[in-house]
Amino acid sequence: MLFDESQEELQKYEIAAEEYEEVKPLAEELIDTLIDLLFFADFTLPRPQNSKNKVTYAIWQSGVGCNTPVGTSKEFESNRTEILRLLLTLTSPSMYMSASLLPAQGVKAITYIATCPDKQVVLSVLCSLLNTVRFLHQIYLLSVTNLASRH
Repeated sequence: MLFDESQEELQKYEIAAEEYEEVKPLAEELIDTLIDLLFFADFTLPRPQNSKNKVTYAIWQSGVGCNTPVGTSKEFESNRTEILRLLLTLTSPSMYMSASLLPAQGVKAITYIATCPDKQVVLSVLCSLLNTVRFLHQIYLLSVTNLASRH
């Protein structure tokens, strides 16, 4: 008979299945690691006092969700920029889809980030990005105003 497995063969498959460990997909591991790196002490954020944790989900700029600014340096900002570029690359297929396809097809990376079960991570990423854009927009407006007043 076709497809009729013997009991010995079924037991071999069950034993082999027990030897393998269930792990998250590689893309999810990469996204989690990149998000952790966005909040990594001495890489993208200054080391918090009295903290042994390497990852601290502190909002980068004051504004939404944070009243006090976190210290930064050009090196930290450069490291953040490179990580954000890689995240943008992972989430960019949405920029090349038609508006009608995007809701139906979606982008797995964006869905994974947005549906992260740890809301502290989601809020830290969103508030940091929002506050950074707001801060940079203010700097841009000041520079344009200063340039216009000179002429």
